[in-house]
Amino acid sequence: MAAEGWIWRWGWGRRCPGRPGLPGPGPGPMTPLLLLLLLRPVAADITDGNSEHLKREHSLIKPYQGVGSSSMPLWDFQGSTILTSQYVRLTPDERSKEGSIWNHQPCFLKDWEMHVHFKVHGAGKKNLHGDGIALWYTRDRLVSGPVFGSKDNFHGLAIFLDTYPNDEATERVFPYISVMVNNGSLSYDHSKDGRWTELAGCTADFRNRDHDTFLAVRYSRGRLTVMTDLEDKNDGGRGVSEAAGAQQAFLLSGQCLAGEGLVLAPCTNVNFFF
Repeated sequence: MAAEGWIWRWGWGRRCPGRPGLPGPGPGPMTPLLLLLLLRPVAADITDGNSEHLKREHSLIKPYQGVGSSSMPLWDFQGSTILTSQYVRLTPDERSKEGSIWNHQPCFLKDWEMHVHFKVHGAGKKNLHGDGIALWYTRDRLVSGPVFGSKDNFHGLAIFLDTYPNDEATERVFPYISVMVNNGSLSYDHSKDGRWTELAGCTADFRNRDHDTFLAVRYSRGRLTVMTDLEDKNDGGRGVSEAAGAQQAFLLSGQCLAGEGLVLAPCTNVNFFF
């Protein structure tokens, strides 16, 4: 099958106990199939970030080029996103704001790893604050919608960093990171915080930290792994914990990357490796 134009993106939103009836392969190119869940943090390693493996066409590294709300080379902005030389702010700390940044270049790598440094903060009280952010690896780009700022029934991968529980009966502790793979047939259920379509997830207290949060996403040999460093250990990967993992989460090459968010500032680096 020829690779399609798939894109990376960062998103705002909301969120789904059990997960009955995940569909099998549909007519679309994605197969939302999960054989193994890894919900508890375990020791994990990451690449050494060697620059010879860096894919600059998918990376966002400071000092950033351009200032204000215009686009920059290889990236497009939407909404309230603001660029400075030292950070990308997706939204201000105000109500009803959303912003996104999209990489223009389709990713044709079979195996890859992405490192993201970011901050999520805000002055909301009593857990009344923005819905969160998301990282998207999808076929369609620059399409706004109700799921963390992007479209529902998407084709591709979404990693949700959810800061607000919409399900009052949930036993989850927020903030919460979850993973969803979609072939276009699944709809994200905001009232259940996406639980019915979640492949894996865990609690991750990344909000209002004094330092950047580190997130690593690896896709290799059909296995998707999401890793975090919430404590700013910066110890070459020894302080990184595996937040979620899925075996046989099939993703096509030729997709694109993006990020959208509420109360995200700043997004310091996005490094893409093969």
